[in-house]
Amino acid sequence: MYLLADVTPSPVTSVTLSPHIVSFVITLLLPVLIALIYKAQVSATIRGVTLMVLTAVNVLITNAVVDTGQAIISRETFTQWILQLAIAIAMYLGVYRLPGVDVNNKVAPKVGFAPGVAKAA
Repeated sequence: MYLLADVTPSPVTSVTLSPHIVSFVITLLLPVLIALIYKAQVSATIRGVTLMVLTAVNVLITNAVVDTGQAIISRETFTQWILQLAIAIAMYLGVYRLPGVDVNNKVAPKVGFAPGVAKAA
């Protein structure tokens, strides 16, 4: 007769993602983040510059985390920034800004977090 049950801990499953995969997913979500921060009444220039800056920060953080032996500011960093910027722009124009979809105007069009954007009453 067994008085104590044999309790063996089950192995923990973990998923390890490459920093480049995480950076790519963040790049896909950057236009949504900008749509939440800046609304339709903010100029496209400001939204575009913000997209460029956030994409550059994303690439710099990714390159700082990945140990490849290269400098953080390098030709590879610039190439990755251009590629990720192109992906973010393509996501904005090809998915979020399609006629009839326009996420920037449908997700709380008059409410934003940025200064100068009308606040909800």
